[in-house]
Order: sequence, then structure tokens, then C-alpha cells
Amino acid sequence: MLSGGAGSATRPLGPGVISRRRFHLDLVRDIASRLALAGIDEASIEARLLVAFALGVEPLDLVRGLDKDPTRVELTRLEDLVDRRENREPLAYIRGAREFYGLEFYVDSSALVPRPETEMLVDLARSR
Repeated sequence: MLSGGAGSATRPLGPGVISRRRFHLDLVRDIASRLALAGIDEASIEARLLVAFALGVEPLDLVRGLDKDPTRVELTRLEDLVDRRENREPLAYIRGAREFYGLEFYVDSSALVPRPETEMLVDLARSR
């Protein structure tokens, strides 16, 4: 179950009495801590993407503030997504998409995830 991070298992994740905006930001922070402990680079960015994906919103909406509390279904889905990422499944596979060269592509485990270096190769090829 998602909790408040290392050492705070007594604080289950849930809106409780804190503001929705604060709750969503705390949720991102707690997941970022979990991902960092799992050795995930850019844990804060990935946490924001996972929370937004699970809630069906844009990452910026988490900072702006959402007008609804996450449902139990959304929190359960988020827990599954975080577990998968902690087990080193690529974020692109979890989300089912990856942006490459300004376009969004469907990806799954049968495809290699485009890397930023590949965009440089495309630029180099186009310049010749």
C-alpha cells in the first residue's frame, strides 16, 4: 500500500485533512523517494509522470491543483505502476507511449524505447 515514504508507514496516503494540492504534491514526493531508493534516475520527474498518468491528468495539473481527490481505484492503479517502475520496468512501457522527435509513439516490451541520443542521430542524418 502506498504510504508516506520511508519511516512513515503510519500515515496512509489519502487526502485526509490536507489540501488537495498539498496531497498531490506530497504523493509525488513520497513516490519520488521510493523510486530514488530503487535507484531510478530522475525519480522526481518520473514520480510526477506516474501520478499524473494514474490520475488521468497532465503533470502540470498536479502543481496547479486538482479539484478532486484521487479515488481508491486510482490509488490502487498508482501503487501497481510504482511497483512496476521500482522493478525497473521502463516508464515508457508502463505508460505505453514515448515521445520521440516531437511525435508520440506507442511502445511496449516488443519495441525498443527511443533514446534522446537517437534524436541526435536523426538530426545528424538530416543535416547531411
